[in-house]
Amino acid sequence: MLLAPALTLSALPAPAASAPVLPREVAAAAVVSPRLVSASRTSLTLDWADVSGASGYRVRYSTHANFRSARSVTVATSRVTLKGLKAVTKYYVVVQPLAAIGSVAAAASPRLTFKTMATAAPIGLWARASARSADTVAVNWLFTTAGRHYQVQYSANPDFSAAAIVTTTVASTVIGGLTTGQPYYFRVRSLTARGSVTSGWSGAVTATPQVPADPGAAPLEVGSFNIRNWQRSKGGSWGVRGPLVADAIASRHLDVVGLQEADFHLRDGVSQYGSLINLLAARGGSYQAVEAGTTAGTRIIYNAATVSLARTGMRQLPSIRGDVNRYVVWAEFVQNSNGRHFIFANTHLVPETHPVATKKCSAKQSKRYKMRVTQAALVMDEIQANAAGRPLVLVGDMNSHKVQCPTNAPYRTYVSRGLIDPLGNPDRSKRPVRPTTEVRIHSEWDTSNHYSRKPIRHNIVNGHHVDYVFVSPSVTTLTYEIVVKINDATLKYIGRHPSDHNLVRAQILIPPS
Repeated sequence: MLLAPALTLSALPAPAASAPVLPREVAAAAVVSPRLVSASRTSLTLDWADVSGASGYRVRYSTHANFRSARSVTVATSRVTLKGLKAVTKYYVVVQPLAAIGSVAAAASPRLTFKTMATAAPIGLWARASARSADTVAVNWLFTTAGRHYQVQYSANPDFSAAAIVTTTVASTVIGGLTTGQPYYFRVRSLTARGSVTSGWSGAVTATPQVPADPGAAPLEVGSFNIRNWQRSKGGSWGVRGPLVADAIASRHLDVVGLQEADFHLRDGVSQYGSLINLLAARGGSYQAVEAGTTAGTRIIYNAATVSLARTGMRQLPSIRGDVNRYVVWAEFVQNSNGRHFIFANTHLVPETHPVATKKCSAKQSKRYKMRVTQAALVMDEIQANAAGRPLVLVGDMNSHKVQCPTNAPYRTYVSRGLIDPLGNPDRSKRPVRPTTEVRIHSEWDTSNHYSRKPIRHNIVNGHHVDYVFVSPSVTTLTYEIVVKINDATLKYIGRHPSDHNLVRAQILIPPS
């Protein structure tokens, strides 16, 4: 059994005055030596070697070295869990074997100290074979506090002997280099951003790496990015923000990106999305724009080195008076590495003037809500009418999140029409609901940042998202990421924002069609 490095263990000679005196004890040379199995905020689990002839054990524990106000518990086996303890507190413990009348038991153990943890162990741990390769397992868990780091321990043995540990800055990871067909055991504990252990180990789960069901699939990187049009100066001019937008896209090696607010007005003979393509070319990219008619700022760009354009289409959406023109634009692409086809669609729905987290809407909110219902339905009509049996990827700024007034209408429409949200982030959910992504990265943060220096903390796994990637059920999602730079110690953004929205990125596998 493993001893967590942050758990305090020290041996002190037990003072004669405080040694327990029990009616059925018989002293002997053998001494019980308890060791720590696990610790949480309110409990300690200890075990020790069996003592020959012992009929049971009495465990005394106290927060005082002289055992003032001590409590005790008697157990029949050489293992005990002390419950109802105080967090981040040192406890002194003595174990005394008990013997039946006339038989011999060992003397009491030395006085030992053990410390409870600062936080509860992570919950909701699950692991499953990854579709990435035959030697990988994806591991996920829940959390209630943003900014934590974690250690994942794994072993082929249920007692975690010969275990290995990986450290991650998010509540999700993929572990590779495993033996195909060999069951593995996994557990996790939390750390501070500076690496100090703050919890005991979670309960263990098991998973077995397997050969992927679709070995011909190749990872495809897709994204959605509202880049904020270059006519607005808040957050910095395009000359400042443009390189940051290009850096974000290039850093994730995106194959296809849906852009919103990608201004079509020309400056020095080039549009904003044309400027972005030039910036990506300077970073080694081979991006081109889908030209599917006049679609205002709703655009698709793609990496011609990794995907080929087969056909395109668009549809103008109705909107409210005074709003800009709204569109859905789509394209059929072929993945160059394996020849697989897919439909990629992008849209930008009418926004709220002041979104609120309530079910009671004003007349203006109700009007915009109803328009998003209509727009989302037409988006699905357009792409399903042109899918031709191909798997679908729908991205966009839906201007609606899970605490929207009165509901997240676009989300409900897309899911009811057959698409999947890989994060499982429906209306007012506190935990993921039937998520399909193997790994989630920074999904706790909102997709809108409002150019603030500190993100809103919801302390739940999935934040309030208005930007999405939806997929057909046949599409496997390996990773879903809200692309942000966060200082986990201060929980503040690092550096300047490329836009008032964060890039949303998904790594997926396209099935044959």
